[in-house]
Amino acid sequence: MNIADLRELQRNGINRISMGVQSFSDEYLKLLGRNHTVKEAVTAFHTAREAGFSNIGIDLIYALPDQSLGEWKETLQSAIDLSPEHLSIYCLSIEEGTLFHKKGVTLPSEEEQILQYQLAQRVLYDAGYQQYEISNFAKAGYASTHNHLYWDRGETLGIGVSAHSYFNNEHKENTASILSYCEQIEAGHIPIAQTTLVSHEEANTDRIIFGLRKCAGIKKNLLHSHQKHEQTANRLIDSGLLVAEEDRICLTPRGMLLADQVAQAFLG
Repeated sequence: MNIADLRELQRNGINRISMGVQSFSDEYLKLLGRNHTVKEAVTAFHTAREAGFSNIGIDLIYALPDQSLGEWKETLQSAIDLSPEHLSIYCLSIEEGTLFHKKGVTLPSEEEQILQYQLAQRVLYDAGYQQYEISNFAKAGYASTHNHLYWDRGETLGIGVSAHSYFNNEHKENTASILSYCEQIEAGHIPIAQTTLVSHEEANTDRIIFGLRKCAGIKKNLLHSHQKHEQTANRLIDSGLLVAEEDRICLTPRGMLLADQVAQAFLG
């Protein structure tokens, strides 16, 4: 995207850009199947700055095949050197049926994944980034409004192919076909492929599970509407995965590493 396009986005009310850089190593970008280079990613970042964007986020992936702790630290430092307002880090996972799965790609051990995650927490903290969610870090005042709204299960409108929306107790998913999306838009139709009704109980469980991803956690009274959730929370507190602080319940450092298990406990 050139600077003229970026300025046009800004004129139309877009005030934040999130860039899926993923790695600052051309070797790993090629491994991930990305079609950009490190140089192109850096150029894109500077172009966005030149266009006037003062709120830019960078996404990174860690625990790549054969990635050392030192290589991950170098990628973090390369991101920090650009001084984005926001950084997201995601652990690579291999899903059945994907190219990585078919190739038999092996990921670093769970211990190594934890070490890389904890390294990122330390390095980003030292660089002035505040962790506000399991995978997200931001300079003061730049935590993502969209992210918070999503984790609090507020109403959101998704625009674009495969975008997801949530409003009026309904979860809507747009079509994954670019051709179908364009045809329906041109015909004056909303390109929704699937609509799922979300019950009150399901919505409350979602608010607990997603809310616990935030470092600030959730308010205790969110558990009061369901005795089973209170019992689950107490069990997780006893096991050291959650901690009760005044009127809130949050993940412990160990709980952050086992957040998926915490979520499953509330779904069980």
